[in-house]
Amino acid sequence: MSLPAFMQPFSVTYLGIQVWDEACGETKINRFGKSTAFRQVLMSWLDRVPFINAVGAYAGINVAFQPFYVPAISYPDAPGFLGFDSLETEGLATLPTGTTIGPNGMVGYGLARMRITFASPPYLEIDQGVLSIDFAIQDLELPTNINSYFFNGSSSTPVDSSQVPAQEATFTSFTWTKFNLASIPTSTIEAACATPIDNSGLFGTSVGNLRLMGVKTNRRMGQTGAEMWDQTVVLVNNPFGWNNVFFPHALGGTDTFTPISDHAGNPPFKLDTGGNIPALCGPSASF
Repeated sequence: MSLPAFMQPFSVTYLGIQVWDEACGETKINRFGKSTAFRQVLMSWLDRVPFINAVGAYAGINVAFQPFYVPAISYPDAPGFLGFDSLETEGLATLPTGTTIGPNGMVGYGLARMRITFASPPYLEIDQGVLSIDFAIQDLELPTNINSYFFNGSSSTPVDSSQVPAQEATFTSFTWTKFNLASIPTSTIEAACATPIDNSGLFGTSVGNLRLMGVKTNRRMGQTGAEMWDQTVVLVNNPFGWNNVFFPHALGGTDTFTPISDHAGNPPFKLDTGGNIPALCGPSASF
């Protein structure tokens, strides 16, 4: 569709569509944080759908009935910095037609005002990881069928197990997120889950204390329209060790957390000797 005659001498072709370039500008440029810019154009109301598809990088449906994409648009003066973020549409009634009602009951206008917002991504495209750390105090229950503590340290005056407080420990959770993976490392994730105890001293922890608790992935589209994945790995550090339990003196122990295993020498949680957990976090996973 064409613009009104009085607008055509001042129109430009943008994304293959005749538009009136109404406004353009950098609204906020930040060294750190989100930067934005915008471009605002007028076009025929009937051109808005192909324009939206062009702006949003939607190309169509493939033979497997899945959507496919082409590279998304970016801000002309900063194409490597500001990519497409959002699009707002406003209908404008024009003379002499004003508005019309289409067969679907929707109002049709003469012109459409389209305001495109461009923005920097929330993180660098090459970002290899973001780390967050949480600290929590947890109670570790002691054996209830035997005495672990004694009044004044005398074995002749045991403290009833119902009165003994739980052993307190500070557990540390590490959440490590990597962005823009080309694919999900499924085999590495499955291998790490089968041997969830870190063997490399990741994040400065002691071997046997850090356990993989889970991996979460999120599908997203990069600024070029390519499919990418964000991967979040959650690990928890137990200062006493995940394969250790309290061994009281009354049972011949030393009142410390001591390694346990089955008759074949296998601990409850297997050690990651293949380096799968460090591979999930990457070489930059450190303080």
